[in-house]
Amino acid sequence: MLSREPAELAKFRAYDRDEERAADRYAVELLNRLPGDGTRCRALSALLRRLARDGRRPQSENWLSTHPSPTARLEAIKETCS
Repeated sequence: MLSREPAELAKFRAYDRDEERAADRYAVELLNRLPGDGTRCRALSALLRRLARDGRRPQSENWLSTHPSPTARLEAIKETCS
């Protein structure tokens, strides 16, 4: 039973990360709807770049996280948030 627990946790972590990615896409969609020159979306990109730079964590800890890494989040929004 104990050997199954990490696998079960990993399954839920992946689901949580998928939900976070969906939330990021929705946030970008809302930012893109706002009037203006797109500075809000660029500000989000800048924030994620800063988090990626300042918040580096060992690769071995990524599987514990319920959120995608800032670098992965930045890559995911790059095309829609310009």
